[in-house]
Amino acid sequence: DQISVKHIIEKADIGRSTFYFYYDSKYELAEEIENELIDGFLDIMHQLRKAGRTLYYEQIMENHNDFFVEYFKFVKAHSQAFKAFLSPQYSTGFSTRFTKSITKTRLQTIQIWRQDTGNPSLRSKEAQYYREEVLSSLYVTLFASWLNQDMDLSEEEMAGILAAIWNSLTSI
Repeated sequence: DQISVKHIIEKADIGRSTFYFYYDSKYELAEEIENELIDGFLDIMHQLRKAGRTLYYEQIMENHNDFFVEYFKFVKAHSQAFKAFLSPQYSTGFSTRFTKSITKTRLQTIQIWRQDTGNPSLRSKEAQYYREEVLSSLYVTLFASWLNQDMDLSEEEMAGILAAIWNSLTSI
């Protein structure tokens, strides 16, 4: 809210008319950036889905996951935007949308993996949704915390923390 279109066009070194040719407002620009961040993150999740359930669970049990490292590399590569959008002062609901997108993708992946193995869900869909939403919100909170600590731990160390959190929730 504190950034003006004037500030944006000066920083981007473009004219006001160029900005308004592409965007109706600074909020539309912010929404596009938010969507690109979420889509980029979900692309990594889709790569995980393609890698398969067996590899995923094997790596989780070893308290390490190459895909979790990729999550943190992506967040780090876009740290400035993530830090701003995950800030408590940013009130457009990015954190909630990001969490819900992760939840939806995780639930779709679980459903696909269960169909592939012929393994029906042992939990009700409602219970599964709550579990996955809590886990997804932990992902987002962990990303925000890491950014607020100036990414003081490596992506690999953070991936280990996320894997440990994930592993602790598997019994729920």
